[in-house]
Amino acid sequence: MNFIFIFSLVLLVQAGKRFELRSQFEKSLSTNHQKDFNSTVTGMEKLNKIIRRILKMEKIVNETEEENQDMEERPLENPDLFQGDLILTESQMNSIIDNEIKKANEINIDVSDIANISDSRSKRSLLYPETFEWTFPIPYYVYPQVSSAIVDASLREISQETCVTFTKNTAPIVGKSGIHYINGTGCGTYVGRTSETEPEEVSISTGCGTITIVQHETAHVLGLEHEQTRMDRDQYLIVNLTNGMLTAPSQINKLTNERTFGVPYDYGSNMQYHRLAYSANGLPTMLPINGLYGRTLGSGTKLSFNDIKLINARYCSTVCPTAKECFMGGYQDPNKCGYCKCPDGYIGTACLTKVLNATVCGTQQFTATTTTQTLSISGAKDCYYYINTDKGYKIQLNGVTTNLTHYDACYMGKGAEIKFKEDKTVAGIRLCGVNSNINIITEIQDVIIRYVGGSGHSFKLSYVRAQ
Repeated sequence: MNFIFIFSLVLLVQAGKRFELRSQFEKSLSTNHQKDFNSTVTGMEKLNKIIRRILKMEKIVNETEEENQDMEERPLENPDLFQGDLILTESQMNSIIDNEIKKANEINIDVSDIANISDSRSKRSLLYPETFEWTFPIPYYVYPQVSSAIVDASLREISQETCVTFTKNTAPIVGKSGIHYINGTGCGTYVGRTSETEPEEVSISTGCGTITIVQHETAHVLGLEHEQTRMDRDQYLIVNLTNGMLTAPSQINKLTNERTFGVPYDYGSNMQYHRLAYSANGLPTMLPINGLYGRTLGSGTKLSFNDIKLINARYCSTVCPTAKECFMGGYQDPNKCGYCKCPDGYIGTACLTKVLNATVCGTQQFTATTTTQTLSISGAKDCYYYINTDKGYKIQLNGVTTNLTHYDACYMGKGAEIKFKEDKTVAGIRLCGVNSNINIITEIQDVIIRYVGGSGHSFKLSYVRAQ
């Protein structure tokens, strides 16, 4: 009897905490955005029930496990928001619910007790039917409780890499579109430009005030989705919802018509969540199909090459009057027509020049033959190493061993990265900490290794030509 009383008391306390966080988030928003937030909360409850029924999932974890999560520790995983950090308009939320109802109907699962497609919604086909394309410059205002320096630096980097420009306001924006960076509870915003007469609001609270997250949320405002919800994600990720919170199925659910503009899936994207996102038990909810990428997930510290490429494809493809041929997955720089934007490891007007610095790095180019050779790197340096072999062959990397600084996710530019795929625009296998006896075979005849180490750090492998 005492146990039941104590357990009931715990439920009340934790439910109260959840309600308090929800109330704080709502109050931080303007009146119209509060309406959208409330419709998102209501819609998410329906959406999660529908998806769980489609997946035939019983309740996996106690509901209170998710209630007890500290929003400051996991600010991108708000169970009240779509995909953890997205506010949707009522129409957007309805469109997404409609899509799941149609999925249920196609496999003869009845969800009519949860929601129905109304006549006013039945003809919608777009996932986000109310978004408008941005025009530049985009005005923005940073509220006093938010770090203006972090926001300014984040937007400046985006402008340096794309044709997207911003102009800073000294007062809140009234009567037109733009972006307000507000001090909310957790991180959250909209996808795309949802209004022509009022600004989008980006919630930046404790735990969100970094360039990593400000760029992540701003990318949403520019129309980018989460990487793990792409339609093609099952070719790259294994999703394990049995480790997830009660809301995990709807948070990691795939989208149906996102616009990727031919940009490939990238484990190193700043829009890719960590392997433990939405976990209820400390075990992974998503893992890469190639397990060696396990600590590349969630390793983005800013928008990746492909994140930037996606923004440029969406907004900047007509900026330059004539075409420019670029190699290695590069493309014409909208801020410098006639030149290419190159993936990490390549530079030059056409992305055909390797990043070489013999003074600091020593020999950086090697040829794999039928004889096994060794590459050893140590000490404080930031260097690229290139191994090639004859066309039609691959390269076998054996016994990869590292002694580097440990991080939970191995961040770009902090440790080692091995780009073994044919597509050099996507992140390679990122390694940090102590590793040994890792074996990798390249997809084609070349591999790029980036080593960023400090005093006492080292990296070693052997390589040989392979069929």
